[in-house]
This record gives sequence, structure tokens and C-alpha cells, in this order.
Amino acid sequence: MVLIDAGLVMYVGLGVLFVWRSFFAWKCCGRGLVYLNYCSLLLVLIFVILAYDSFYFIKVALTDEGKSSWDSMPAWLRPWMLASPSICLVTYIMSALQTFQHMEEIREDRAVLYHDRAVQIILLPAVYGVMGLSSMTRMYSYIGTEAAALAGASHHSKQEVLHRSLSRSQTCFWVGDLYEAWALFQFGRLTCEVVAAKIVSRRRMKAVGDEDAEVPSEKDIAVSFALEIQHKAVESLTWLGILSFLLVCVAEAGASLWLLTFQTRMSAKAFDDAMNQFTIAGFLASAAAIYNVFIVEESYHSFLEHYSPRVKFITVKVLVTFAFFQRGCFKILMYMANMLPASARATFDKIPVLGELINFPPAQFELFYGALIITECFLVCVAHQWAWSSKEIWYSEADDYDNEDSLIQREVAEYGADKSV
Repeated sequence: MVLIDAGLVMYVGLGVLFVWRSFFAWKCCGRGLVYLNYCSLLLVLIFVILAYDSFYFIKVALTDEGKSSWDSMPAWLRPWMLASPSICLVTYIMSALQTFQHMEEIREDRAVLYHDRAVQIILLPAVYGVMGLSSMTRMYSYIGTEAAALAGASHHSKQEVLHRSLSRSQTCFWVGDLYEAWALFQFGRLTCEVVAAKIVSRRRMKAVGDEDAEVPSEKDIAVSFALEIQHKAVESLTWLGILSFLLVCVAEAGASLWLLTFQTRMSAKAFDDAMNQFTIAGFLASAAAIYNVFIVEESYHSFLEHYSPRVKFITVKVLVTFAFFQRGCFKILMYMANMLPASARATFDKIPVLGELINFPPAQFELFYGALIITECFLVCVAHQWAWSSKEIWYSEADDYDNEDSLIQREVAEYGADKSV
């Protein structure tokens, strides 16, 4: 049985759903899409990949080669790996149930734009988690079946097969990074829109106060609009880092899938050389994206009192670290351990878990990393239950501006028209 490339399926599926959302997000020809909206279709896609990878993982685990492969792994890694498909399923169910709550608000035509952005963020743990399972299944398939089949092959052939399996495994995470960047993009837009709505709301409350309230002066109105224009400038600068991160992730996942699918004779070194150019760019872009999100949080915290920004920002920042920071930290740790003197290295190797981690072969490290990602996605999904409730009051506060037009541009245009009259 040939293992289907789940990363390629997800990448193409996300591209199709992006087009579908652009034309038929929640309605088609004026009629609401109950089952054919893009979120329902994405949930179906995730479930199909989850079911396929879980079936194949169990199938490999039941083979003689799969059973014997456990003997070469640390005792603590075995139960963690076996529990990973179940953890991924629980993450999927929790994300789906929370998504349905927001979809119900959308069907009632309440704050459609804001709930639409929220569900795309809520689905991130499910998407990233299933990509982690696909990566782990790919490597377990190599250890349990392909490695045994290559017992009599040359060393070069074994290394090429191992490298291709590792490349496809890592590509699954790159596709997950792509959706992560998209979710961050939606989070940035949502936060800026909520801030903009709050700025305008405060000005309007001051302008239409009770009879005893002081009528706002021309200076007060000008200052208020200056604040709105300033927010628009900050919003534009915010997109610079977040869009860079998104574009790098799209290019990285796309380039890897193209090379693995259409350049099958490419050597391991040539593939690594082609993909290494994204490493520094991705690191800098993800750092800029995190910094931009932090600036928005700190600069406009007073406008986000009902938005529960702390929990939302923390979950987003944790997810962004998946992309380029976490794996790099493990690589640095392994590199530093290899630089230690022999006596110090022997002592370091005796440290429980950590000593085994730094000595992992590449295939086993991918198994560990996949299980780690799946567990982290589950924890983030749990945090989402508090961070992204569908009943938070800020949805109704900003409901008047629930459309794709720029709120501040519209307000400034109205102000300019009044002045000209």
C-alpha cells in the first residue's frame, strides 16, 4: 500500500477552499450554505486525512516490523505515540464543536465577519494537529516497513529513501505553518477591526451624549479622526510582517511539494539546498509577525477590554512558535550537546528523556516531534474554549461594521464630505 501524501492533499485542499471562500463563504445565490460552506468542507477534509493516517498508523503498528520497531525506541515514547491519534481526534472534535457554535451565530446573521475570522483561528489546532499526525505516520511507515524492505540495499539507497521520507514528513509541518500564517493573518485583521470599531464607537458616544453633556468641539472631532487615521497607519504596517510570514509559508510548502512530486530524481543535497533558502526568511518573517502582533496588543490594549486580548494573544504567539522557533531550539540543543567534551557528554546522556532526545536518530526525532506537536495543539485547543467563546459581547459591539469595507476609510470619507459641505 502506497501512503498518500497528506501534505499535498491538504495544500491543494486549502487552495480550493480559499477560492471557494472568496466566492461562496456562507451564501450562494442568496441562500445560506449549511453544509457546503468552506468551514464544513475543511472539517470534512481534516477528518478524511485524520481517518486515513490513523488507519495506516494502526496498520503499520500491527505488522511484525512495526511491533519490533518499538524495541529501538525509549519506553516513554511508545505510549505517547500510540495515544497521538486519539489526542488528535479529541482536538478535532473540540475544534469542530466550537466551530459549530460560531457557525450558528453566522446563520443568525450576527457579526458574520467577526465569527468568520474566529472560526478560521479556532480550526488551527485541528489542521496543525492532523499534519503532525501525517508526519508521524509517514516516519513510522518508514521505520516499520520501508527500512525493513531496504535491508539488503546499498547505504546510498537507504539514505535517499530516508531523506525522502524525512522531507515529506517535514513538508507536512510546512503545510501546517501555511495555515498557521493564514490564521495569524485573520487574527491580525480581526484585532485591528475591533480596535477601529471601538475608536469610532467612543467618538460617537461623545458626540451624541445626553442633553447636559458638553458638545464636542471641532478640535475634539479632529483629534478623534486623527486617532482613526493613526490606527489605519499602524494597521498597514502590521500587515508588512504578517503578510511576509504568510507568503514565505506559501512559497516554502509549495516549493517542497513541487520538488517532491515533480522532481523525483533530485538528490538529497540538492533538495536541502533548495529549501534552506526559506529558513532564514521564515525565521525573520515569523519574528516580525510576532512583534507586530505584540505592538498591536500593547498599543491598543485599552480598546480591547471586552476582547480578552491576553488569552487570545498568548494562544496565537504559542502557535506561531511552532513554525520556525521550536524545531530550531531542538537543533541548537543537539548541536551544543555534540560540542561537549566526552566526559560531560557522558553525564548529559544519563539525564532522563533529555539524554535520549539529543541522541535520537532523524526518523525517531520526527516521531517525537510529531507527538509533541499533536499534544501542543490539544493544549491550545483547550485554551481556545475560553479564548474564543461565541457569546462574547465584543461581537455585538462591533456588529454595525461587519463587512469587508475598511471602517476607518468610510468614517474619514464621511467626515471629509461633511467638511466640504
